[in-house]
Amino acid sequence: MSATAIHTPERSGLRVGKDGRFFLPLLLMAMAMLVLAGAGGALVLKAKLRPSAPQGISASSMPGYAPLPAMTFTLNAGSRLREVSVRVVLELASPDEAAQVAPFVPRIADAMNGRMLDVSPDSLKGSAGSSYIKSAVSEVANRELRSLRIASLPAGRVLIQDMLLR
Repeated sequence: MSATAIHTPERSGLRVGKDGRFFLPLLLMAMAMLVLAGAGGALVLKAKLRPSAPQGISASSMPGYAPLPAMTFTLNAGSRLREVSVRVVLELASPDEAAQVAPFVPRIADAMNGRMLDVSPDSLKGSAGSSYIKSAVSEVANRELRSLRIASLPAGRVLIQDMLLR
């Protein structure tokens, strides 16, 4: 063997070309730019998705809600009894009207018991059932609230939260 040793440089996976000194900083700058672009895009999307306050809407133009207590009605279905559980909310023109209606809510719920005596369970199935409940609550509420100076409640102003026919 000869006394002269052959020097072989170590290979690194990060080197390109002869010296490869510029590859690692270039790779780090590219990764940093991708991170900054992702963060900037997220901020832009977050700003666009943030709900902005509607222009020109005051507190008096916001609707008011008067929830009725949970009502359960027993219906006669021939040889067996069926039960309907309903939770309803009245949507009114303003929160002031909702405060005026609050004392009448038990009277409306009690009048609904009388209204539901003649209903068959078959008439409450499907979308026709929710329409029937809305119209019944609207009629009862109009009758009970007649003494107040509140605009009539059309069927679209009665919101059904929950309706279960067992």
